[in-house]
Amino acid sequence: MAHRRADHGAVAERPAGHPVAHLDMRGVALRIRSLVVEYDHLEHRAHKPTLNGLAIALASAAGLAGSVQVAVMGRFGGRVGVLEALVFSTGVQLVLAALILLAARGGIGGLHHVFRTPAWMWIGGIMGLTVVSSITFAQPRLGATATIGILIAGQLIAGAVIDRFGLFGVDRIDISAPRAIGIVLLGIGAGLSLVR
Repeated sequence: MAHRRADHGAVAERPAGHPVAHLDMRGVALRIRSLVVEYDHLEHRAHKPTLNGLAIALASAAGLAGSVQVAVMGRFGGRVGVLEALVFSTGVQLVLAALILLAARGGIGGLHHVFRTPAWMWIGGIMGLTVVSSITFAQPRLGATATIGILIAGQLIAGAVIDRFGLFGVDRIDISAPRAIGIVLLGIGAGLSLVR
């Protein structure tokens, strides 16, 4: 045991200029760099659209959450006012998103790069405000079913156009016959949902 300790001590006390010390440091730096590159590759690589189980589950959860949001925000806006409900719900979303970012990244992550991105990428926030304020106003007047139907129809039509022309830098996806039929049927369904 004493002999092993002596060996460890000898390795730890190698001078900085020792060739093995240089190799050890280069190996550590190389491993760290490869981990950072691999993480960056996994997180930011461009994915071709595929039917991924997790993506479908999250999209379904978003659909359910959106339906609940329509009903709740309509009631909330009726109690405190549309703009007041919008400000409060946006504040809750901001706080929760900040906490998730801090927990996942251990800090602000890449948030400091925001102002170096093209300004058109910021319109996601404006679109979010438009969605929440619109459903808060529309739900008490149209009902949850009609509001959700119109919302989904609008999203599907806009999504098809974005995919078809590759807008905002997304991968281009042609509108197939089944997709076109689905859009038409959803539009008809949204119109029928207005009938009471």
